[in-house]
Formats: sequence, structure tokens, C-alpha cells
Amino acid sequence: MKNFLLVTNFCPFYRIKLYKILNDELKLKILFYSAGTEKYWESSNAQGEKKAENIYLADDGANKLTILWRYVKVLFSKDTQGIIQGFNGAAFIFLGYIIARLRGIPFGIWTGLWYHPRTPFHTATRPLTDFIYRHADFAIVYGTHIKAYLVSRGMKEDRIFIAQNTADNELYAKTPDADEIAELREKFQLSQNKTTLLFIGRICEEKGVNDLLKALTLLKDPPRTIILGHGPEKEKYENFARENKLPVQFGDYVPNDKLYAYYAISDIVAVPSVTTKTFKEPWGLVVNECMNQGCVVIATDSVGAAAGGLVEDGKTGFIVPERDPIKLAKAIEKLVEDKELRTTLSKNAKTKIAGWTYDKMAEGFRQAEALMEEKLKA
Repeated sequence: MKNFLLVTNFCPFYRIKLYKILNDELKLKILFYSAGTEKYWESSNAQGEKKAENIYLADDGANKLTILWRYVKVLFSKDTQGIIQGFNGAAFIFLGYIIARLRGIPFGIWTGLWYHPRTPFHTATRPLTDFIYRHADFAIVYGTHIKAYLVSRGMKEDRIFIAQNTADNELYAKTPDADEIAELREKFQLSQNKTTLLFIGRICEEKGVNDLLKALTLLKDPPRTIILGHGPEKEKYENFARENKLPVQFGDYVPNDKLYAYYAISDIVAVPSVTTKTFKEPWGLVVNECMNQGCVVIATDSVGAAAGGLVEDGKTGFIVPERDPIKLAKAIEKLVEDKELRTTLSKNAKTKIAGWTYDKMAEGFRQAEALMEEKLKA
């Protein structure tokens, strides 16, 4: 087994089980830019156990220049015989490619990007990014939407491997007890006989909460709606909901190990993300999470989980055009009025997500590993 290196920023809670498979089964060593102790959003979110075989470039509080120097040394080490470079940090990406070519070892990328930001910096560096797309030995991507994007940027299709983006099904499929359900129903004043719609995420422009609220104003009888999260637009949207007398309640951020109960009390989950100058939803793991509880997803076509095949329009949920409150309202209305359809889509969603596992995600890395092995033998 060759000594291949996966380079990424840090280990968020939703990657712990994947990285364990990569460590234990594929024997990939993981290089983190971090100290390995960071939390993702909240301190209550767990981190993976620090493993001796992995590398933590900032484990002594090193500054950015020191981290970069350590990164270069690791990549020049004879122990590193192939690189899978996470697509974060321009300096690391370009240095990684140059070092791999100088050493004559395989170099590939792992990316969730299917959109190039329109900032002056990103515009200036686009030719370099496209060069790497065209000349990397392979790419590992979240879904078919990213594969199509990379092909459009010049990468050969047969060098792109899909590692379908995954959440912890075991966690989100948990069955809440009766007391949990009763407490949440009372907290949000939910009726057993009425449809409940849920949004979970950062409350900002790119998440499309504005379009969701506009869509609710177009409905004669909008469903009881819960919006959970925090962000710069929260107060503005709270005022909008109040002024329009919408049946909407806002709540704070909920730790991930508690979310399953919120999904369990919900019928529909809206993921109305929109494209901005700097953002296009790479995936949207809330889709994976909620489908474990049989929620029916309404997502825009700028959501990776929709473009990448997890949300299938009319089968596991609905896909609507981004920035189109009218189409969004019609999708909500259809699900509210047609309980039989909602039940069918719910069953389909639970069936589909059951096969969307970490082991399945690791398949893309297995294919990349096999390609690197072949290149070293050649």
C-alpha cells in the first residue's frame, strides 16, 4: 500500500465517519491545516479523535506562514507518494500541484465547487484554477453536478470520481421519544392536523430565506413554518414575517445531535438557496439529514443536493427555480393540499437516503486510490 495523503482544512463533525474509513480501510493519511481541535459552528459538535497517523500542521498554535512551510516539507517528503488536495486555500492548491509535478507523483483534487465566484481575486486566479482542472490527474467530487462543471472547465470525464456527499444517517434517523415530540409541538404551537414547514441554516442572502417568506405571503393558508438558525438577516426577516402576519416562528441554532427531533415534527423542509457573487450551495447536508425522517424537500436548482441527484423532482421532493417565490409557493401549496402525494414522496425519500452512506461516499476515494497506484506502477 502506497503512502497517499489527503489534504484538507479540518475535521468537522459530518466528516468523522468518512475519515475513519479513509484511515482504516484505504490507509490514507490526512493532513489538516488545523490543530485538530476546532469545532464546527458550536462547541457541542463533536470532533474526530486525533490519530497518530494523521498530520496536524497547527497543533502548537503555528501561524499561517509556519503552517505553509510545514505543508511544503510534508509534500516533499519521500513518504508522500500521492496527493488528494482538498480545494480550499489557493496557496496550498497551487503549491501542492507544483510540488507533485516536480516530484513526479500523482496529484488530484477533492472539491464541492460547481461555480467560480465573481470577485476580483477569483477572476484573476481563474486561469490558474482552470489549468489545475485540466492537468490534475483526477478529481473526487460531491455529485454529478460538479462532475459536469469540471468537464465544462476542461477536465476529462473519465478522471472524475463521485464521492456522493453524505451525512450521518444513523444520527438523523433516530426516533424521538414522545416527550421530545410533545415538547417541540408545544414550543412551536403545532397542530397534529396541519402541515409543518421547516428551514434550518444560516439566515443570510445566499440561503434564500427572503424568497421563502415571500412565497408564504402568496398562499391563502400558509403552513406553520419554523426557521432555525442565526445570521445577519435574521432581525429583518423576523420583522417581515411579523408585518405580514405570517405563521412563522424563528428559533436559534440547534446542535446537530438534536436536529432529528425537529425533522420528525416537520412535513416539508425548504432549502431555497440562491446563487450570489461569492456562493453557490455546494450540497446542502440538511437535505440528507431531513430525508432520514421522511421529510419532503423543496430545493432550488442552485442547491447541490438537487442538481447532484439526491432530490429528484416529483419523486423524493420538488426542485424549483432559484429566486422564484411564485414557483416555490406553488410547490408548498401542492404538498400542503395533497397529503397522499406527500406520503409517497416521504417514503421515497427515506428509501433513497438509506443508500446514501459513508461507505458509498468512500467509493470515490477508492477509485482515486486505484488510479494513483496505477500511475506509480507505470
